[in-house]
Amino acid sequence: DFVPNYLLILDDCFNTNIFADKKGKFNLKSLLIRHRHYNLNLVLANQAFVSLQNTLRKNVSAWIFYKYGLDQQKKIYDEVGNNFFENFEDFKKVYDYATANEKYSFLLLDHEAIIKENKIRKGFNEIILTNDIINEDK
Repeated sequence: DFVPNYLLILDDCFNTNIFADKKGKFNLKSLLIRHRHYNLNLVLANQAFVSLQNTLRKNVSAWIFYKYGLDQQKKIYDEVGNNFFENFEDFKKVYDYATANEKYSFLLLDHEAIIKENKIRKGFNEIILTNDIINEDK
């Protein structure tokens, strides 16, 4: 039997009341936590990393980070980057490499990549060999 998969894209809506808990009623926060039970994939786009509630951030399987200032980079490292890098300096070198030069370039961190080397990428296609970037100045 064919079981369809669905895709829901939410863009810049995290400071709205669609995530508010409503006793006994459907709410988007519950859907974001239980989406796998409904064959649902989600794309959440937002300008500020911390505006997504902590409960929801813990359920993200892959992150895309565009160019942010140093304060946001530190928050990203503290919450996500420390799962991929030993320290903030290593994260920053790879982050700067991934987000530099090209318009719309980004760092992709994938918690669920089957092959370990595919977890950290520049854009969707370039696998970043982190040791090469981290040890470049040494």
